[in-house]
Amino acid sequence: MQKQERIEKLAKDTFRRAVRESVACIFVLIASAYFLQHAPISSAKYYGYLLTLVSTGFILGVVWAFTISRRLAQRHSATDTVFWREAYETQAKLLRFVPLWYVAPLTTGTILVIAPTSATEFTIFLWKLAVVGVVFAGVTYLNKMAAEGLEAEAKEMFS
Repeated sequence: MQKQERIEKLAKDTFRRAVRESVACIFVLIASAYFLQHAPISSAKYYGYLLTLVSTGFILGVVWAFTISRRLAQRHSATDTVFWREAYETQAKLLRFVPLWYVAPLTTGTILVIAPTSATEFTIFLWKLAVVGVVFAGVTYLNKMAAEGLEAEAKEMFS
């Protein structure tokens, strides 16, 4: 695959990621807003759903802010190695920092939502917490692997 094709693929991939994340975020927004209405005011669940709503908006902002448009890919030719090396590095950093801008806010909201309200719920809470930990560890791992792939591709293309 030639450099220009790889660059166009990067632009398509970032756009597709933004669309996928947007669909997921819309689902999370709707579900959180619905459950927020039924959560007791000033409870941990209430603040968990509220935090999830705010976090989801933040996540959408980050995802779309770092999306590479086709227009941008057309403005900068494949010979603009400085620009494209930086674009690849920025995408890789975005993926590496997923634990900070994606996982941490959603995990915090989720923990508040599943927090036990009595001592009898503590064991169930620990199981739910383990599931949340495994899911978000998996998300972190997959993004780390994708970042390594982008870094390897950039190194191959621009070295």
